[in-house]
Amino acid sequence: MPTSLPTLRAGGRHRKPKAPGPALRRAAVVAVAAPVAGTILACPSAFATEKSGTGATVLNPTERKIAANLNSRAQDARLGGLSGVVIDAESGRTVWGHDATTALMPASTTKLATATAALKVLGSDHRFTTKVVHAAGTLTLVGGGDRTLTTGDLTELARTAASGLLDAGVASVKVQVDDSLFPSPTLATGWNNGYYPDSVAPVRDLVVNGRHVTDTSLDAGQTFAQLLAEQGVTANGAVTRGVAGSGDTTDSSCAVGRVKAKTGTLTGAIGLSGLTKAEDGHWKIFSFIENDSPAAPGAVKDALDGLAATVNGCWAE
Repeated sequence: MPTSLPTLRAGGRHRKPKAPGPALRRAAVVAVAAPVAGTILACPSAFATEKSGTGATVLNPTERKIAANLNSRAQDARLGGLSGVVIDAESGRTVWGHDATTALMPASTTKLATATAALKVLGSDHRFTTKVVHAAGTLTLVGGGDRTLTTGDLTELARTAASGLLDAGVASVKVQVDDSLFPSPTLATGWNNGYYPDSVAPVRDLVVNGRHVTDTSLDAGQTFAQLLAEQGVTANGAVTRGVAGSGDTTDSSCAVGRVKAKTGTLTGAIGLSGLTKAEDGHWKIFSFIENDSPAAPGAVKDALDGLAATVNGCWAE
């Protein structure tokens, strides 16, 4: 007789309170992404300088200081191919721009736009659910796209699943993973092979502890099978892939802690986008991108940090 078990789920944020970890820190990054990318990408006036009736740019004293100091700091020899913009978050007014409409390779700062789109489409209360389904002697770990899934979450799922199986007299099952939520390809066409899997992981809907491995889904399944065994249920054979059954610096040290930003680094491209509260008490949104600088990457990052610190009001005379 088939064993009937309830579908077991691990929702991304329906968890017991615990100390902030990598998952929470990643969630904080997403929260920051919305005001940054949302304003830069959606604000109609983001790259259009506001003018007064006399044709002069309308800036308050703090913003004039920011603009003047950035004009000076942007001459840094380490920033040979700079494109940048600073926007007042409340009004959308452009405080400063340098080749702001020039399209450059943004590197990982693109993730801010991705996070903003996710928040817009899914909503801030969306939950990514990982579940376990049992049918025909097979226990399937079904991915739901939760990039914050931890070993602790899988332990809870394994404990609950094992309890139900043992109560039904089942002590061994086939274990498989269902990562069919996200379509192929799992890697972007054209990516440098050196990025994988050390710097980037394949886009799959199952990954545990954010591990960068060749197959994050099978890795999660193997971890789940080990945890299941610890609860007294043995996995028959190797974990496979299937589909669940119908049962279912110096330049910026003075601004440490005052700037919230996302960096992006690729060969020949470095970016920094974020927000900071300036001396006028208003949040300023900035985006600085540098392509093909002759300087070392570390030096370019230091220079971009300096630009961000300047927006905050931290300027070493």
